[in-house]
Amino acid sequence: MKKILFALTLLLTTAAYAQTDSIRSHPNDTIETGPYAYFDTAEYEGKMFFKPRRNPIYYFGNPFCEHFAEGRLIIGPEGIGLGGVYSYIPEVWGFNVSATLLNSSFYWVSGGVAYRLSKPWTYFDWHLYSNIGMNYDNQSKPVIYPTLEAGVRLASPDGSGKFCMTSASVGVLTDFHSVYVTMGFGISITAVVAMLLLLGNF
Repeated sequence: MKKILFALTLLLTTAAYAQTDSIRSHPNDTIETGPYAYFDTAEYEGKMFFKPRRNPIYYFGNPFCEHFAEGRLIIGPEGIGLGGVYSYIPEVWGFNVSATLLNSSFYWVSGGVAYRLSKPWTYFDWHLYSNIGMNYDNQSKPVIYPTLEAGVRLASPDGSGKFCMTSASVGVLTDFHSVYVTMGFGISITAVVAMLLLLGNF
């Protein structure tokens, strides 16, 4: 155990200097590195440690899934629509795309960035995402409106390879005329809901 802690200390010290990480000051000006430097704090038992500027995933690897696909609901003044969402987050930053149809009259297409909030040692995988896109409205005459969207996703760290099967997201979308709430459900949740709906029809 001592050898592991010593190796980890040496690794963190080397990485800290290589990345020119910031150092928090200590009241006694004694700043040390130690085996607990990888926790989400720069203080342990009264001692200060190097705290990397970069996300710890870059140092300790990404234990989470990389691919996320969800069925989607959009709820607003015009009713309820259906669509899909796909995100790819290989480490900390990634991208997010979505498409939604409501009442055969409103089409939303958008894309943007996704950001992973979770650290390697946390159990749940949290994301933030933000999209820009367009709403094609052909209810009376074709009109295209710009859209903005932002939301949060909670995903299970377990999946099929790097593909997450269980996740859920909630967000807000606006076309600067109306505001809509969006909800996404991972493949496993969508499959269960679809099965229950089908069984309810028999």
